[in-house]
Amino acid sequence: MLSPFEQELYLWIQSDPKHFQFIQKRGAEGLWIFDPAPSSGFQCNPKFFYTLGYNRKEAEEFDDPNLLIPDTTAQKISELLQQTSVNSALDETQILSFHSKNGIKSIRSYVRIVQNEKKIPVRLIGAVDLQDDLGENGESSSLEQQLSTILNNLPSMIGYWDKNLFNQFANRAYEDWFGRKPEEIIGKNMREVLGEAIFQKNLPHIEGVLRGEEQRFERRIPAPDGKTFRDSLAHYVPDIKNGKIEGFYVIVNDITPIKETTELLRKSEIELNTLFEALPVGVTLIDKENRIVKVNPMLEQILGLTEEDLKKGLHKNKKYISSDGRPLVREELPSQRAKNERKVIKNVVIGIPKEDNTVTWTRVTSLPVELPDYSVMVITHDITESKNFESELIRAKALLEQTSKLIRIGAWEADLTTGQGTWSAVTKEMHEVEPDFIPTIDQGLQFVKEGESRTKVLEAVNRLIQDGTPYDIEMQLVTAKGNELWVRTVANAEFENGICKRIYGAIYDIDQRKKIEIELFKERSRLLAFVEHAPAAVAMFDTDLKYIAVSQRWMSEYHLQGRQIIGLSHYEVFPNIGREWKTIHQRCLTGEVIKKDEDIWRPDGWEHDQYLRWEVRPWYQLDGSIGGIMMFTQDITESFLQRDELKRSKAIAERANAAKSEFLANMSHEIRTPLNGIIGFTDLLLRTNLDATQHQYMMTVYQSAGSLLDIINDILDFSKIEAGKLELSYEAADILELGTQIVNTIKFQAHKKDLELLVNISPAVPKLVITDSVRLKQIIVNLFSNAVKFTEEGEIEFKIDVRERISDSLMVLRFSVRDTGIGIAQENQKKIFDAFSQEDASTTRRFGGTGLGLTISNKLLSMMGSNLELKSELKKGSEFYFDLKMEIVSDEEEKWPKFDSIKNVLIVDDNDNNRKILEDMLQLRNIPCESVKTGTDAIERIASGKRYDVILMDYHMPFLDGIETSKLIREKLRVPPEEQSIVLLSSASDDSETIEASQQNGIQEVLTKPIYIRQLYDLLGRNQLLQKPSRKSQIPGNNETEAAIRKHAKVMIVEDNPVNMLLTKSIVTRILPSAKIIEAQNGLEAVEQNLRWIPDLIFMDIQMPDLNGYEATKAIRGLEMDKRVPIIALTAGIVAGEREKCIEAGMDDYVSKPAVQADFTKIILKWLA
Repeated sequence: MLSPFEQELYLWIQSDPKHFQFIQKRGAEGLWIFDPAPSSGFQCNPKFFYTLGYNRKEAEEFDDPNLLIPDTTAQKISELLQQTSVNSALDETQILSFHSKNGIKSIRSYVRIVQNEKKIPVRLIGAVDLQDDLGENGESSSLEQQLSTILNNLPSMIGYWDKNLFNQFANRAYEDWFGRKPEEIIGKNMREVLGEAIFQKNLPHIEGVLRGEEQRFERRIPAPDGKTFRDSLAHYVPDIKNGKIEGFYVIVNDITPIKETTELLRKSEIELNTLFEALPVGVTLIDKENRIVKVNPMLEQILGLTEEDLKKGLHKNKKYISSDGRPLVREELPSQRAKNERKVIKNVVIGIPKEDNTVTWTRVTSLPVELPDYSVMVITHDITESKNFESELIRAKALLEQTSKLIRIGAWEADLTTGQGTWSAVTKEMHEVEPDFIPTIDQGLQFVKEGESRTKVLEAVNRLIQDGTPYDIEMQLVTAKGNELWVRTVANAEFENGICKRIYGAIYDIDQRKKIEIELFKERSRLLAFVEHAPAAVAMFDTDLKYIAVSQRWMSEYHLQGRQIIGLSHYEVFPNIGREWKTIHQRCLTGEVIKKDEDIWRPDGWEHDQYLRWEVRPWYQLDGSIGGIMMFTQDITESFLQRDELKRSKAIAERANAAKSEFLANMSHEIRTPLNGIIGFTDLLLRTNLDATQHQYMMTVYQSAGSLLDIINDILDFSKIEAGKLELSYEAADILELGTQIVNTIKFQAHKKDLELLVNISPAVPKLVITDSVRLKQIIVNLFSNAVKFTEEGEIEFKIDVRERISDSLMVLRFSVRDTGIGIAQENQKKIFDAFSQEDASTTRRFGGTGLGLTISNKLLSMMGSNLELKSELKKGSEFYFDLKMEIVSDEEEKWPKFDSIKNVLIVDDNDNNRKILEDMLQLRNIPCESVKTGTDAIERIASGKRYDVILMDYHMPFLDGIETSKLIREKLRVPPEEQSIVLLSSASDDSETIEASQQNGIQEVLTKPIYIRQLYDLLGRNQLLQKPSRKSQIPGNNETEAAIRKHAKVMIVEDNPVNMLLTKSIVTRILPSAKIIEAQNGLEAVEQNLRWIPDLIFMDIQMPDLNGYEATKAIRGLEMDKRVPIIALTAGIVAGEREKCIEAGMDDYVSKPAVQADFTKIILKWLA
């Protein structure tokens, strides 16, 4: 067993190989160790005792080596430890005094410092340096033996290898590590001893130490049995003599236990960290500088801050409050108190207000800890939920106290030993006694109303006292002030040794509820009486479907007269009730209300079905529970049979209506077919050379046929509206162009009656809107036609303006037509909107018409979400108007030319409204203008020397018309066209006399009224440079294309009516003189002729025998190869979907009969261009 001194040397050698070198080199004459720590002191080996003069026996019996060192030497060694480092201490000698056998003896010693793990010098080791040889080999040999014993007993491998890697020394530990004795290793090469695998791994370190570099590394070495391993820490120290490497020392320590311990520590640390992270409470570790070192996730969650935020001190920005809401200062926080007071601060409730005005409540415990890195540990529990629950509990308690007062629940008790009672404040309030009233048991019972209530209470109290039976009864009190009060009282008893000592309970004020119950009872009685005598079939059942009440009607309708059914089950009375009805009853008993407006069943014994309207619903008790169900039934057999008859009548009517629609469609075709011939041939005849009388007669025929067509169209439109088959087709439409087309349609008739036609379209009206342009045009043309028809003189104004702008893409436009005609009497203004009605019979006789126009217009407007309005005064005129909400497609401002050179314009017109419209158009472009009413006023201004960029001169004016005024300006005032430009505004620009007169009198242009804003701006843009009257300003589309198309083409006409065949053939020949006309009398012939001729264009009638137009088209399409011939439908039908049916059948376009040359010209140009 090693002595303490040997153990110290062993540890010392293990910690640093240089210590081994020091012992080997200096330790032959004696070794000592001094540690100034009180628990250690001075130690030495036997050789040192010999140096001080002690023999072996004396050295072995010496108990305390500390007696060998004087205080002065101990002080000197302590100073050396404070001043000396390891490096400077190597081979340094000190002369130190020691107590020898014969007194104080000074001995020279080599000294070396030993440091702890923090590199602080803690002890001094000394080796005796004797300048004189002892002269005793025995003693030297003894020291070598001691050293050998020490080295061989060390578990670390210690050896010496020369520079050729041959072993010169090996201790016994080699045998434990490699299974070979030291004597078997000495002289062997390192490669042989280590084995090739380990040698190769160690070779870089061997090469390093042979370069003079100290090596330290870890290696796993297999045990001799080859099954286990040891972890080792190897230290190679070079042996340098005279600057040359002679070899190196090897010290190998077994660090397997350290490795295992380290791994265990690592696993423990992981487990502790896992536990720390998973703790359901917040944990904070604070260092000695009061900084947060570590927190777990739960604390982050509680505070709403990350660990990094906490380390940055962001928690210091938060506010902290005590349990009573008082703000806390830093010194009051548990963590600060634990640090300052160094004691545990337990269970402090702290609130942390949050930004959402809620508070996180915590219970905090802080405790000081004595650890190197930590000073305080803080444990934080989130008690927000329990704190909130506590607050709710407090509020609930207060609420309960308030509620007991509100709902009047009192407490009472009676001591049977003393006979005294105790009442709560609410109980005293119920009895209307003074607050200091102390009742006795007898007094309490005297408040119970005599009769049923008092008897019931006395019996209950006696049972309670005798055998402890609790009671819960309702009774009436008579208060101290004589008022009667219904209460409910509950009571229990307290016994001692079988004797009742105390009774106690509660009293509830149920006065209001009880009175309601009494009233409900009376009401229920009345209800039962009502059910019994109700004039309907009503029955009332309990939850077992037993009859409670039943009406007389129920008894009679279900043939139950004379039977007593109250108390019987419904299923006993009607045993054949099916499962479906039983299911309904059960559903209603759960709270559902089920009814059916029409049902059929046959009661037992009946010979016919019964049609019923029924309802089953639950009825409720006072406590809200379902008391049963009520059934209501009504026999609707008679009304059902009547309705069935009405359905059959309606079906007959619908078939009749369908037949009428079919009749109208056929009539449309049959009537329009001969009209097609009349209108078509009249149109052709009017294009030939006729004398004036013949032309007048033919024009009358043409206009009459057109009027007849209008009447037919009105009747068919009205029929479609009434049948609900008329549909609107919305698409983008140019509202300004639509207005132009409408005026062009009607202006010929207006000018023929010398009526002034005014167009007033606001510049704010958008260009493109979404509407059904066809139907909108139909409505306005109808209003225009009426205005022209009923106006003999004066003017007609068509106006469009913006009434409301709802959004950027939606606005309300108002369309109006105003005339100065006969007007409509107030009493007739509603009548005119009725179908087939006019103001009076004389109107029909005088002006004609069907009376359908306004009705159709109003119904169309209704489909558009509007209606027709009227302002009218008899003999002064009328204004029809309507408002439409329209979606704007494009609202880009119109780009007009700039008029920088136009400085002044003179307007000459006797019509005030027309002047105002022209002034507004000019004002829109900021063009200055002047207005006069007569030609005389204009002449006076020109005569005074005034000149204008242009004069807008009306033609028809009293006294002097426009041409006469222009003539006087040119001839009398001698103002040439170059000096003053004049533009004539005429209602009939096609009049050759007007053109000729204008040319003769220096008028630059003739504009056809009404004047459009675009037309006026174009005129100003030309800047009045034209010198001759021009017709360029006429609205496009006025003149029909008369020129024949010189093109060779094959055109097939398929028509079964000879007149229509001749008409179509004649029109096509006029348009295509060089065309080859192919005739087919029906669809079959059309298919055959198509195969034979392969025409360039086909006009196909729809309604034909054998094979109609749709079928013929499908057959032709089926036989076509490469070329697709355009097929144009000739249809007299205008029913909904006609065009779609044509396209679906394979046709390309259609012409609606009756058609004139212009209609055919348009189609031919489109498909043969």
